[in-house]
Amino acid sequence: MKSEYLLSGLMFCGVCGGKLTGRTQTSGKGYKTRYYTCSRRSAGHKEDCPKGYSVPATLVEEYVLGIIRQDLAQLQNDESLPLLVQQELEKLTGNRSEVAERLQRQLAKSDQELANLREHLLSLSAGAAKSLGLYERVQQATEDRERIECELAEASRDAVGVPDLDVLRARLASEFQRLDDAMALGTLEEKRELIACYVQTIKADPDQQMVHISLYPTLMSQIVAGTGFEPVTSGL
Repeated sequence: MKSEYLLSGLMFCGVCGGKLTGRTQTSGKGYKTRYYTCSRRSAGHKEDCPKGYSVPATLVEEYVLGIIRQDLAQLQNDESLPLLVQQELEKLTGNRSEVAERLQRQLAKSDQELANLREHLLSLSAGAAKSLGLYERVQQATEDRERIECELAEASRDAVGVPDLDVLRARLASEFQRLDDAMALGTLEEKRELIACYVQTIKADPDQQMVHISLYPTLMSQIVAGTGFEPVTSGL
Protein backbone atom coordinates (compact mmCIF):
# COMPACT_ATOMS: atom_id res chain seq x y z
CA MET A 1 0.00 0.00 0.00
CA LYS A 2 1.46 3.36 -1.06
CA SER A 3 1.82 6.08 1.53
CA GLU A 4 -0.32 9.19 1.14
CA TYR A 5 2.43 11.30 2.70
CA LEU A 6 4.53 13.38 0.32
CA LEU A 7 7.96 12.85 1.94
CA SER A 8 7.68 9.14 2.75
CA GLY A 9 10.98 7.40 2.04
CA LEU A 10 12.99 10.61 2.36
CA MET A 11 12.58 11.40 6.06
CA PHE A 12 14.64 9.70 8.76
CA CYS A 13 14.91 9.88 12.53
CA GLY A 14 17.99 11.71 13.77
CA VAL A 15 17.98 9.61 16.97
CA CYS A 16 17.90 6.02 15.72
CA GLY A 17 18.09 6.36 11.93
CA GLY A 18 14.70 4.76 11.38
CA LYS A 19 12.30 5.97 8.73
CA LEU A 20 9.74 8.60 9.59
CA THR A 21 6.30 7.55 8.48
CA GLY A 22 3.11 9.54 8.19
CA ARG A 23 0.31 9.30 10.73
CA THR A 24 -2.90 11.21 11.29
CA GLN A 25 -4.29 12.33 14.64
CA THR A 26 -8.02 13.05 14.92
CA SER A 27 -9.20 15.29 17.73
CA GLY A 28 -12.41 14.80 19.66
CA LYS A 29 -14.06 17.39 17.41
CA GLY A 30 -13.00 15.52 14.29
CA TYR A 31 -10.09 17.78 13.29
CA LYS A 32 -7.30 15.86 11.59
CA THR A 33 -3.61 16.69 11.98
CA ARG A 34 -0.91 15.00 9.91
CA TYR A 35 2.47 14.07 11.43
CA TYR A 36 5.65 12.20 10.65
CA THR A 37 6.80 9.92 13.46
CA CYS A 38 9.63 7.43 13.94
CA SER A 39 8.62 4.03 12.58
CA ARG A 40 10.92 2.16 15.00
CA ARG A 41 9.42 3.80 18.05
CA SER A 42 5.92 3.26 16.67
CA ALA A 43 6.79 -0.43 16.29
CA GLY A 44 7.60 -0.60 20.01
CA HIS A 45 11.41 -0.21 19.91
CA LYS A 46 11.48 2.55 22.50
CA GLU A 47 14.94 1.47 23.70
CA ASP A 48 16.31 2.33 20.23
CA CYS A 49 14.41 5.60 19.99
CA PRO A 50 13.63 7.00 23.44
CA LYS A 51 12.62 10.41 22.07
CA GLY A 52 8.87 10.70 21.71
CA TYR A 53 8.38 13.37 19.08
CA SER A 54 6.44 14.11 15.93
CA VAL A 55 7.02 16.44 12.99
CA PRO A 56 4.02 18.34 11.56
CA ALA A 57 3.69 17.11 7.99
CA THR A 58 2.32 20.31 6.46
CA LEU A 59 5.15 22.44 7.89
CA VAL A 60 7.92 20.37 6.32
CA GLU A 61 6.12 19.50 3.09
CA GLU A 62 5.26 23.11 2.31
CA TYR A 63 8.81 24.21 3.07
CA VAL A 64 10.27 21.63 0.69
CA LEU A 65 7.78 22.58 -2.03
CA GLY A 66 8.67 26.22 -1.41
CA ILE A 67 12.36 25.48 -2.05
CA ILE A 68 11.46 23.92 -5.38
CA ARG A 69 9.09 26.74 -6.36
CA GLN A 70 11.78 29.29 -5.57
CA ASP A 71 14.40 27.44 -7.60
CA LEU A 72 12.08 27.01 -10.60
CA ALA A 73 11.18 30.71 -10.45
CA GLN A 74 14.87 31.68 -10.48
CA LEU A 75 15.52 29.41 -13.47
CA GLN A 76 12.53 30.81 -15.34
CA ASN A 77 13.79 34.35 -14.80
CA ASP A 78 17.37 33.50 -15.78
CA GLU A 79 17.82 35.01 -19.26
CA SER A 80 21.11 33.16 -19.72
CA LEU A 81 19.52 29.71 -19.27
CA PRO A 82 18.71 29.09 -22.98
CA LEU A 83 22.31 29.90 -23.91
CA LEU A 84 23.66 27.58 -21.19
CA VAL A 85 21.42 24.76 -22.42
CA GLN A 86 22.54 25.39 -25.99
CA GLN A 87 26.21 25.20 -24.94
CA GLU A 88 25.63 21.90 -23.14
CA LEU A 89 23.88 20.49 -26.22
CA GLU A 90 26.78 21.61 -28.39
CA LYS A 91 29.16 19.70 -26.13
CA LEU A 92 27.04 16.56 -26.45
CA THR A 93 26.66 16.79 -30.21
CA GLY A 94 30.35 17.64 -30.51
CA ASN A 95 31.24 14.38 -28.78
CA ARG A 96 28.94 12.49 -31.16
CA SER A 97 30.58 14.19 -34.14
CA GLU A 98 34.01 13.11 -32.90
CA VAL A 99 32.78 9.52 -32.67
CA ALA A 100 31.41 9.66 -36.22
CA GLU A 101 34.67 11.12 -37.54
CA ARG A 102 36.70 8.40 -35.80
CA LEU A 103 34.50 5.70 -37.32
CA GLN A 104 34.83 7.29 -40.77
CA ARG A 105 38.61 7.05 -40.46
CA GLN A 106 38.36 3.42 -39.37
CA LEU A 107 36.08 2.66 -42.32
CA ALA A 108 38.53 4.21 -44.79
CA LYS A 109 41.35 2.22 -43.24
CA SER A 110 39.29 -0.97 -43.46
CA ASP A 111 38.49 -0.30 -47.14
CA GLN A 112 42.18 0.14 -47.89
CA GLU A 113 43.05 -3.08 -46.07
CA LEU A 114 40.45 -5.02 -48.07
CA ALA A 115 41.71 -3.52 -51.34
CA ASN A 116 45.27 -4.57 -50.51
CA LEU A 117 44.19 -8.09 -49.59
CA ARG A 118 42.20 -8.51 -52.82
CA GLU A 119 45.10 -7.26 -54.87
CA HIS A 120 47.36 -9.75 -53.12
CA LEU A 121 44.89 -12.55 -53.80
CA LEU A 122 44.85 -11.77 -57.53
CA SER A 123 48.62 -12.11 -57.69
CA LEU A 124 48.68 -15.59 -56.10
CA SER A 125 47.38 -19.01 -56.93
CA ALA A 126 44.49 -20.36 -54.88
CA GLY A 127 46.78 -22.81 -53.12
CA ALA A 128 49.31 -20.14 -52.19
CA ALA A 129 46.63 -17.80 -50.97
CA LYS A 130 45.13 -20.54 -48.83
CA SER A 131 48.49 -21.50 -47.35
CA LEU A 132 49.12 -17.87 -46.41
CA GLY A 133 45.68 -17.58 -44.73
CA LEU A 134 44.58 -14.75 -47.02
CA TYR A 135 41.00 -16.02 -47.30
CA GLU A 136 40.60 -15.95 -43.52
CA ARG A 137 42.09 -12.45 -43.39
CA VAL A 138 39.68 -11.22 -46.06
CA GLN A 139 36.77 -12.74 -44.15
CA GLN A 140 37.85 -11.09 -40.90
CA ALA A 141 38.46 -7.73 -42.58
CA THR A 142 35.00 -7.91 -44.21
CA GLU A 143 33.33 -8.60 -40.85
CA ASP A 144 35.26 -5.75 -39.24
CA ARG A 145 34.13 -3.38 -41.98
CA GLU A 146 30.49 -4.41 -41.54
CA ARG A 147 30.74 -3.79 -37.78
CA ILE A 148 32.27 -0.33 -38.30
CA GLU A 149 29.61 0.49 -40.88
CA CYS A 150 26.83 -0.43 -38.43
CA GLU A 151 28.40 1.66 -35.66
CA LEU A 152 28.74 4.61 -38.04
CA ALA A 153 25.10 4.33 -39.09
CA GLU A 154 24.03 4.29 -35.45
CA ALA A 155 26.22 7.30 -34.63
CA SER A 156 24.74 9.19 -37.57
CA ARG A 157 21.19 8.47 -36.36
CA ASP A 158 22.05 9.72 -32.88
CA ALA A 159 23.56 12.93 -34.19
CA VAL A 160 21.08 15.81 -33.90
CA GLY A 161 21.39 19.47 -34.63
CA VAL A 162 21.44 22.01 -31.80
CA PRO A 163 18.22 24.08 -31.73
CA ASP A 164 18.56 27.84 -31.99
CA LEU A 165 17.89 30.03 -28.96
CA ASP A 166 14.29 30.89 -29.89
CA VAL A 167 13.40 27.19 -30.13
CA LEU A 168 15.12 26.47 -26.82
CA ARG A 169 13.28 29.33 -25.10
CA ALA A 170 9.96 27.92 -26.29
CA ARG A 171 10.86 24.39 -25.17
CA LEU A 172 12.06 25.61 -21.77
CA ALA A 173 8.90 27.66 -21.29
CA SER A 174 6.80 24.58 -22.08
CA GLU A 175 8.80 22.44 -19.64
CA PHE A 176 8.54 25.03 -16.87
CA GLN A 177 4.79 25.18 -17.42
CA ARG A 178 4.63 21.41 -17.07
CA LEU A 179 6.57 21.57 -13.80
CA ASP A 180 4.38 24.42 -12.51
CA ASP A 181 1.30 22.34 -13.31
CA ALA A 182 2.81 19.35 -11.49
CA MET A 183 3.47 21.50 -8.41
CA ALA A 184 -0.04 22.94 -8.38
CA LEU A 185 -2.24 20.18 -9.77
CA GLY A 186 -0.07 17.09 -10.03
CA THR A 187 -0.69 13.77 -8.36
CA LEU A 188 1.18 12.71 -5.26
CA GLU A 189 3.51 10.56 -7.37
CA GLU A 190 4.25 13.43 -9.79
CA LYS A 191 5.16 15.71 -6.89
CA ARG A 192 7.32 13.00 -5.33
CA GLU A 193 9.17 12.55 -8.62
CA LEU A 194 9.95 16.26 -8.72
CA ILE A 195 10.98 16.36 -5.05
CA ALA A 196 13.35 13.43 -5.64
CA CYS A 197 15.26 15.61 -8.14
CA TYR A 198 16.04 18.05 -5.34
CA VAL A 199 16.06 16.28 -1.98
CA GLN A 200 18.53 13.59 -0.94
CA THR A 201 17.41 13.02 2.66
CA ILE A 202 15.54 14.79 5.45
CA LYS A 203 16.61 14.14 9.04
CA ALA A 204 14.63 15.16 12.11
CA ASP A 205 16.65 16.30 15.12
CA PRO A 206 14.36 16.53 18.19
CA ASP A 207 17.16 17.75 20.48
CA GLN A 208 17.78 20.84 18.36
CA GLN A 209 14.13 21.10 17.28
CA MET A 210 15.23 21.15 13.66
CA VAL A 211 14.68 19.32 10.43
CA HIS A 212 17.84 19.06 8.31
CA ILE A 213 17.14 18.94 4.58
CA SER A 214 20.05 17.72 2.44
CA LEU A 215 19.70 18.82 -1.18
CA TYR A 216 21.55 17.65 -4.24
CA PRO A 217 24.69 19.66 -5.14
CA THR A 218 22.77 21.98 -7.46
CA LEU A 219 21.11 23.47 -4.43
CA MET A 220 22.51 24.56 -1.08
CA SER A 221 21.83 22.44 1.99
CA GLN A 222 19.12 24.12 4.03
CA ILE A 223 17.75 23.73 7.54
CA VAL A 224 14.20 24.27 8.64
CA ALA A 225 13.72 25.51 12.16
CA GLY A 226 11.45 22.94 13.78
CA THR A 227 9.30 25.26 15.83
CA GLY A 228 6.35 23.00 15.16
CA PHE A 229 7.92 19.94 16.80
CA GLU A 230 5.51 18.47 19.30
CA PRO A 231 5.74 15.60 21.77
CA VAL A 232 3.95 12.44 20.77
CA THR A 233 0.51 12.42 22.31
CA SER A 234 -1.67 9.54 23.35
CA GLY A 235 -3.68 10.05 20.20
CA LEU A 236 -0.78 8.92 17.98
